[in-house]
Amino acid sequence: RTSMIALSCLALFALPGPSYSHSLPFQDDVATLVEALGRTRDGSSREDLERLVEFGNRDAALGLVELYDRMDTTLMRLEIVRGLGRFDGIEEAEQPAFQKLMDVATTAESRDLRLAALSCLGRGPGIGHGFLQRIVASPADDEVRIEAMRMHVEHAQPDDEDWYRTILEPEEGRRRKSDKKRGGSGWGGEEGEGELQVHALPDLRVLALGALASELSPRELLETTEDSDPDVRHVALASLWERDPKLAARRADELFARIDEPASNRVLAARVLADVKGKRALNDFVDVGTKLVTRAELRDALADIVGELAEDSLVKKLGKLVGREKADVHERVFALRVLRDVEDPD
Repeated sequence: RTSMIALSCLALFALPGPSYSHSLPFQDDVATLVEALGRTRDGSSREDLERLVEFGNRDAALGLVELYDRMDTTLMRLEIVRGLGRFDGIEEAEQPAFQKLMDVATTAESRDLRLAALSCLGRGPGIGHGFLQRIVASPADDEVRIEAMRMHVEHAQPDDEDWYRTILEPEEGRRRKSDKKRGGSGWGGEEGEGELQVHALPDLRVLALGALASELSPRELLETTEDSDPDVRHVALASLWERDPKLAARRADELFARIDEPASNRVLAARVLADVKGKRALNDFVDVGTKLVTRAELRDALADIVGELAEDSLVKKLGKLVGREKADVHERVFALRVLRDVEDPD
């Protein structure tokens, strides 16, 4: 999936230049150009910033880092963010450039700046990959952490598996380990006394599971379907269904029967059961679908599944239910949805 946010860094290249002052006289060394840009600050031209980037060395990267903090406007800072993103792969220059991008992504007040810096870090599997991991482990804005994780997963490497497993691990498990190892957050960073506690957002765990699913054994996936987070249970069951449908059906039976399970998970469980059990599951589907307490999302999905599997005898039974005077509204709604695409057996 191509993230709209991930395109923002590239989009910066196409931004029309703002109304700057005239370009500076030509400077043939980084220090002189940085000094001149520092004097003109937000009145600097885009062309002069471009000239600084084109030096392509550590001094140029450090110059951009310095200039970022001297600019007042978001537009000029966006220009510098764009420039810093172009130091990827340049020895000795990429480290300070990408460190600044991480700082902007995690601390800038402007959302545009945070997301632009993040997208520059996430363009590929290079040095930015490690910085994305550090952002996920930081107390940054939730949106930034989630998008950093999404970008990290898009360029996942084989040696990322252990880290993904750490994120997927339930919070209570990480907390117990952290108690045994003072100062260790388990997230690739270190956490000392007085520092903010970083928690695994539910979205981060879901993304980690999505990256790990193909590496987990069916038994591990089965265990994960018992997770406390319903979204994690959903992804785990869907992944297990692909790997081992019969094993998935065992867990699906339990999830489908739980009235406190989110409707989306019970719908998925029903589809697993329909795939594995076929018509043997119809009575259960009709029973749940015609109950008053059943949520509309689940009722409609069950009606659609029943409509695909129903035999003539069940179709006739539901047809009579529609015409029964004492039938409740929710029962008629279910029956009518089942019958809408079913041919009359008579």
